[in-house]
Amino acid sequence: MNTISLKSGLVGVALLAGALTASALDTVLVTANTDVPQEAVSLTTLKEMYTGRTMYWPDGQKVVIAVLAGDTDEGLREVCGMGSSQFKTFWRRMEFSGRGDEPRTADNADALVALVASTKGAIALVPVGTDLKGVKVIKVTGETPVLADPGKGKTSRVTNSERYARAPMRFSTWFTHD
Repeated sequence: MNTISLKSGLVGVALLAGALTASALDTVLVTANTDVPQEAVSLTTLKEMYTGRTMYWPDGQKVVIAVLAGDTDEGLREVCGMGSSQFKTFWRRMEFSGRGDEPRTADNADALVALVASTKGAIALVPVGTDLKGVKVIKVTGETPVLADPGKGKTSRVTNSERYARAPMRFSTWFTHD
């Protein structure tokens, strides 16, 4: 009896988490400069852009992140997993170490759209309902990477723990002695 309620509780939590993910990204649109070649990006790629792991678009343009000044919204929190102060600190460290440029800021949504429209390679999360003149909307696809399951010919969603379990451990090379 307890295992049934535990399973149904876990299913409920998973459904709730999925609903929260969908609703956070439903309040913003991913916009980009019209010169950006992409029409769609995965949520994983978007996170890599907002965390400095992907610095260039596939055509070689530099990714320029634009954000609203002040507190970040839930869309930004969902994309990069950081709060406002964490995001600012992260990018200041990236800039100080020479690994990236701090995101450009705008005071309001209309100024953010204008910034994206005038900056080649720019991308921003813009609140729904904002006039999007001069920018294009990029569709966000998927929530987690989908990897092929070897031997079964199927695809499956992979969690971080499963990904690390599949990775070969190479600790022996760290502790070898001559």
